[in-house]
Amino acid sequence: YYPQWLLKLTQLERLKLDGRECDFHIDEIEAMTNLSILSLYGLNVYHTGVSSLSNLTLLSIDFSDVGIKIDEQILSLVQLSSLSLRSTRINMIPSDIYRLQNLTNLCLSRGRISTIPNTLSRLTRLKQLDLSHHMIESFQAEDLPASLCHLDLSDNLLAVLSDNFPQHLSNLTYLDIKTNQLRDALGSLPINLAYLDCSTNTIRNIDCVTRLQQLQVLVAGEIPLLYLPDLSRNTCLTMLDLGDNRLILKEYGIPEWITNVRARGVTKREITICRGTF
Repeated sequence: YYPQWLLKLTQLERLKLDGRECDFHIDEIEAMTNLSILSLYGLNVYHTGVSSLSNLTLLSIDFSDVGIKIDEQILSLVQLSSLSLRSTRINMIPSDIYRLQNLTNLCLSRGRISTIPNTLSRLTRLKQLDLSHHMIESFQAEDLPASLCHLDLSDNLLAVLSDNFPQHLSNLTYLDIKTNQLRDALGSLPINLAYLDCSTNTIRNIDCVTRLQQLQVLVAGEIPLLYLPDLSRNTCLTMLDLGDNRLILKEYGIPEWITNVRARGVTKREITICRGTF
């Protein structure tokens, strides 16, 4: 348990606590009104009273066995720029999430969220969004802020990507959609992507990545590719992981363009096929 003298440090500006099987009641630190950063990891957090900490810019409550909701207590923290509620049994994003207008980072991974409210798009400063490990089957690009640079939708139930994905999310540079239910051809993607992980799906065609001229990292392992497109024009590519795509090697051997990629003499290039490095 946390020491009782901690409650007397009312001038604290940053507080980070890690623990296991320990209850923490935020209303016991209501007097710490100078707090700008509060990070609680692994504690059983009861967040009633957090609204009194109106100067918070970062709130992180991660791996709490007590279910957390984005309720009025949290929505009143209008100075928040970063909110993380990882593995807190969260099951929905409230429609009035837009009240947190200063958010630039929102991490809600590992819960049971199934839908994305269209009001999320009103968070016009949001740069990073993590909705991994949920039950999301589909979404519309318009439901996400156009300001996004980093999007993690891995470990969901996505079968298709939104049609206007590339147009609306043109600022996106990082996209993780691994371990979903994406099938057949991977559709059009935002043209400025530098990182793409589409592994562990049933995608058979990744031709669209040849148009991603800013792409630096491509992870496409454990998908039943029918063939490899020619990526030799993706001149920014520094890492290519096609691990466990044995069909490619069995039927086509090592693609000729891989030699071309390596021949450019760029250091720190890594190419992985079927758990081998060439």
